[in-house]
Amino acid sequence: MRIFGVVLERDLPGIFYDTLGINGARARTLDRLNGAFWAEQLRLRKPHLIVLNFGTNESEDDGRPMDQVEQDYLAVLQRIRAAVPEASCLVMSPLDRAARVDGVLTTKPIIPRLVDTQRRAALKAGCAFFNTYQSMGGKGSMAKWYAAKPKLCAGDMTHPTRRGADIIGDNLYRSLVIGYVAHNGQTMIATDGGVMPMGLYRPLLPLEPDPYPPLPEWPRLPE
Repeated sequence: MRIFGVVLERDLPGIFYDTLGINGARARTLDRLNGAFWAEQLRLRKPHLIVLNFGTNESEDDGRPMDQVEQDYLAVLQRIRAAVPEASCLVMSPLDRAARVDGVLTTKPIIPRLVDTQRRAALKAGCAFFNTYQSMGGKGSMAKWYAAKPKLCAGDMTHPTRRGADIIGDNLYRSLVIGYVAHNGQTMIATDGGVMPMGLYRPLLPLEPDPYPPLPEWPRLPE
């Protein structure tokens, strides 16, 4: 007998959240999986929403043409859509990533190109798209996140700290709720924190005090 996993759930209302994180993976990594087996596993879980978040590792592939990258994403999305056509899908773009250009930390030039490429692939596949890069502040945001106190990204200018990850998650939550409210024709109310849906939204990120102890940082970029 071969066992590929165990599901432990309670028969209660709520959200079941499964994650499949592959260190160092690119979108085309999923295209190497056994297609029939992967589709079977997806159908067994009966997902309502599938979220894909790639791009950080692809930002190392400066020489790979963007049309090939788009085909990588599109192939994976189409396989998911074919396996569970009743499920919704959402593509999250990569975060900003900083590099030193002429002595100044700024966004790696490939990041905006990857964001645009992922958006095109998502729309072609009939998936929603969340611009994580823009939600962070767009060009130069990762350098600003590193300069923030407390820091919102690690010293590699690539990975968020726990606090930074909370901000990204909160931005995604707000976007989903606002879209849900608009879809259902519900009302929105204006507050000091911005516009939010009546009865659905609550802030997730307390600015003070910092709820997380400091962690060892990733290696810093050379000065």
